[in-house]
This record gives sequence, structure tokens and C-alpha cells, in this order.
Amino acid sequence: MTAREWRYLCDWSNGTTLVTVPLHEPTRVIAVTHLLRTPVPHVRELGILVEDSWQGQGQGLGTLLARYAVDLARTHTLDCYEITAMTGIDNQRTLSILRGLHARVTGRDGHTLGTVLQVAG
Repeated sequence: MTAREWRYLCDWSNGTTLVTVPLHEPTRVIAVTHLLRTPVPHVRELGILVEDSWQGQGQGLGTLLARYAVDLARTHTLDCYEITAMTGIDNQRTLSILRGLHARVTGRDGHTLGTVLQVAG
């Protein structure tokens, strides 16, 4: 990620960004979770990046972060009714997380699926 991309994601006017660090390594970033504003009022876009070494270990970090983001979106502070998320059609881990959150598929563009999660309304 470039410094410019990092500044964009961490700019509060673009949305909410959460950084995850291990308890005993507070300077090591292992995940970043974004709820970015979209042009559509009350709709946020979810993005989660988890360090490779923390994926698929049975720890459920991606699931935990996705659930936390949905709970956060439900607060009056964010005033969010829907969350959109995109993933590759072959990304079984992410698809499993989205199914667990009751996301519905809204479309397909090549190898990418668009989904939406109802969080309020």
C-alpha cells in the first residue's frame, strides 16, 4: 500500500478504518478493516485486509473483524443501513464469511461478486 493510499483510507472524512495488532506485538499491523463512505447515502463499503500468516489458521480473524464492522455500522455514529462488499468468485473464505452475515449477491462482474448486507432500516 502506498503512503497516499494509506492516508486516504485513514482520513476520517472517507470513512472508518480500524487497525488490528497482536496483543504482544503492538507495533505489528496484522489486519486493517475499512467501512468507506460511498456516493449512496447510508451505504458503506467493507474492506478487510488480513496478513497472510493470520489467514486460514482457524483463528477466525476475518470473521471476527467482519462481524465487528457490521456491529459498528449499526451505531448511530455511522448512520449506515447497508454495507457493500466485493470478492472474487473463488475466494471461499470471504464468501463463507459473507454467507454467515447473510449477505446477498447483487451482481457479478467477471470474476468478482458484489454483495450487500442489510444492517438497519
